[in-house]
Formats: sequence, structure tokens, C-alpha cells
Amino acid sequence: HYLIWRLSHAHGVRHADVSVAYEDLVADVPGTMARVLARCGQPRPAEALRPLASLAGPTAPPRWPGFAPGAWFDAIEAECERQLAVAFAPR
Repeated sequence: HYLIWRLSHAHGVRHADVSVAYEDLVADVPGTMARVLARCGQPRPAEALRPLASLAGPTAPPRWPGFAPGAWFDAIEAECERQLAVAFAPR
């Protein structure tokens, strides 16, 4: 999953007009949407978008700690990063 996410993220960073992190959206719907709309040529002040804040409910606690220790995930992510570095190294 991490490797697919990293590839998707790298593509988005290079080609997307705007990127929205889920965490940013749920933490600040009006501010995030103001940034998206501004990038789309439809600027709105965050204050005008305050009614959108009610669309984001409380987030569930992360489930990953129940699956494995953090070090296990860290090792997988480090291996994915190593593979990406090899795959995309200048030749």
C-alpha cells in the first residue's frame, strides 16, 4: 500500500494542479477548500466557507497501531523508499 501511495503522490506532485491531504481537509475544511478554489480561479475567503466545516465529522483513531509495532511499518517504508531510489536513479 505504501509503495502505491508513494507512486501516486509523486505523480500528483508533478502533475496535479492542487493536492489535498485528507488530514488537512478534516482539520480545516474551509481553509483547505479556499486554497482549492483559489487554485481553480474561484477565490473565496475561508470565512465564507465556514458552513462547510460541518461536513467533516470526528475522525476515527488510527487502526495501524493494532496491527504491528511502528518499527515494522518503518522498515517496510524504508525498503519501499530504497526501491524507489534504485528504480528512479539517473542512469
